[in-house]
Amino acid sequence: AAFHIALLAAYTVPDRVVPEVLRHWSAVYARPLFHQQWKLFAPDPPPCSCALEVRAMGGAWKPLEQHTDSYMERRTVRSLARYVQQHVHRGEVVPLPPLQEAMRNLVQLRMPTLSASEGTCFRLVEACITDPATPALRIDRITEFDPR
Repeated sequence: AAFHIALLAAYTVPDRVVPEVLRHWSAVYARPLFHQQWKLFAPDPPPCSCALEVRAMGGAWKPLEQHTDSYMERRTVRSLARYVQQHVHRGEVVPLPPLQEAMRNLVQLRMPTLSASEGTCFRLVEACITDPATPALRIDRITEFDPR
């Protein structure tokens, strides 16, 4: 136990206090046990942003997220957008029935003029990075789908 405590103390105290040889062996001992490799808190961001838009037949497209007041509703819309995005890239465009119902309910609650129309449809709007060296340059991809 004393060996363990001594090496962990040498690993955590400032470098100027610990002799170089002891600092080296403390790092060899402690890093496999405790180091997170910096991947836990900073995952790679997705290459494409995504949003859901809705419209009534012949009307203008409206972002679904802008019409929600609460944090939970915005988070739900973002999660639905990510779900649709994952399935679009696999060639599946129609969401599962519970998610279809959630999308229709959001429209009915927040956009009653659209929900009254029979021709309500959705689309996924993505802005994708084409070159990681220039992340500000993006291309837009739009996929329309009917959640029925």
